[in-house]
Amino acid sequence: MLLNKCSLVVLNYCMDSTHPSLGHQFSVVTQLASNFSSVEVLTTSYSGESLPSNVRVTTIPWKPGNPFRNASRLWLAFLNICLTRRPNFVFSHMAPLSSIAVASLTRLYRIPHTLWYAHAHKPRSLRLAVSSVDVVVSSTIGSFPIKTPKLLLIGQGVDSRLFAKSEISNASRFDLVYAGRMDSSKNVALIVSKLTEFKTLFPEISLTLIGNGSSIFVDDTNRDWVQAKESVNRNNLPEEFSKQGTFIHAFIGSLDKVLVEAAMMRLPIISINPEFLREFETFSPSDFETSLDYQLNNYFVQNSEDINRVVFKNLEIAQTYHELSGWVSRLTNAIKFGV
Repeated sequence: MLLNKCSLVVLNYCMDSTHPSLGHQFSVVTQLASNFSSVEVLTTSYSGESLPSNVRVTTIPWKPGNPFRNASRLWLAFLNICLTRRPNFVFSHMAPLSSIAVASLTRLYRIPHTLWYAHAHKPRSLRLAVSSVDVVVSSTIGSFPIKTPKLLLIGQGVDSRLFAKSEISNASRFDLVYAGRMDSSKNVALIVSKLTEFKTLFPEISLTLIGNGSSIFVDDTNRDWVQAKESVNRNNLPEEFSKQGTFIHAFIGSLDKVLVEAAMMRLPIISINPEFLREFETFSPSDFETSLDYQLNNYFVQNSEDINRVVFKNLEIAQTYHELSGWVSRLTNAIKFGV
């Protein structure tokens, strides 16, 4: 088999470059397409955007509360591909349930199957998914919650062409922003609470929250300095970041891609995320200090020269280990060779 002539099936959830949280899946497919003769995508929704000529998308709407129907439709669609086009490889992008659904067919037709999963959450389906695939890829050691010899670490994949700072911002370090989901695991309430305390010392503090449901954190006590923006088009996120002076983040879990995006935008980052503290530089003497008070206090009194040093060091780390083109190259090697 000529590896540059081989075909790939991608299982993912969304093919829409503008989707606030899943837009990355679209860009991954377009990047992978140059490394395979053909790419078949089985997904739950497709925006209809232009794709490389060797990519074909089949939409299989995923109905909540009907797992058997969902799995059956995916299984039949995958069977049709196996019978008519005999794919050489399968890649599941953050889709453990889809991996399980097609496992009987990947085994029957002996198709190597790679699963990408980067999240601290460990659903019951994940262990079964790991046993169903040949290779597991994730971003960092703390971003995959199961120990397995199948695991390969390849960093995150952020497009440095999209997340690139084109001009100098007039924002100060006290103009902070958080972008992402607003569920309890992201600790947005903690961010608002701690900044409220620090505002007595630094009255110029302001906070912008970007994401669906962000308005629940704004009330009469803080609406003069906390702004809520509903989730923005993913392609417009760099523009939002360029208006701010600092990115703040309090999720305890896997390495959030938004942290790498902020680093590429040359934003100073305040975070208590263990994987960020492991991978990047911080403004604190103790890099593994997970107290938001400690991180904020050290940052707000830091001199500008030290802030710039950390910002450019983190830009270098992001571009070296977490840039999309390098990530796709490492992912392709994992899919084709298992290394």
